[in-house]
Amino acid sequence: KKVGTTPLTLNAVKPGKYKLVLESEEGTIRRDVSVRAGERFIAQETFMPGWLTVHSRIPVDVMMNGNRIGASGDGQLLLPPGRHKVTFTNAQYNYRDTETVEIDPGRVLAHNVRLPLGRVNIDAPAGAEVWVEGERVGEGPMQGVRVPIGTREVIVRHPSFGERREFVE
Repeated sequence: KKVGTTPLTLNAVKPGKYKLVLESEEGTIRRDVSVRAGERFIAQETFMPGWLTVHSRIPVDVMMNGNRIGASGDGQLLLPPGRHKVTFTNAQYNYRDTETVEIDPGRVLAHNVRLPLGRVNIDAPAGAEVWVEGERVGEGPMQGVRVPIGTREVIVRHPSFGERREFVE
């Protein structure tokens, strides 16, 4: 519950664990705090930005409140502290996902984009081993092999016809 505006002293707080939330025009800071019997607890926080680093196997634009704030290849994106809804998009792969991230002041949050699965059909002679991204997935021909969207390396190895390597999207 809202208890006041800083600077603030609270007396007669019962010992226990609490969620401390500081809100400002510069962002929001959330902390878990413990108050111990007979001790004074002092919360000192500085509102400063944090950073978001986005890792993805496909390039994605990073959007917040409908505005592009960067891309997955940009390194660290500066954001105010607090919870933010961030949207990741890639038009080529028709990909769009929104996640809530929590930015802590002065810290870097690494976010890994979870890509959905697509399907690939592999036209290979019977008896050929099929590998996708270095993992054996079966013998050809194969229909509807589920793989994460993006560019994938497919290798087909046949005892009589040799090996063929392709990159597919």
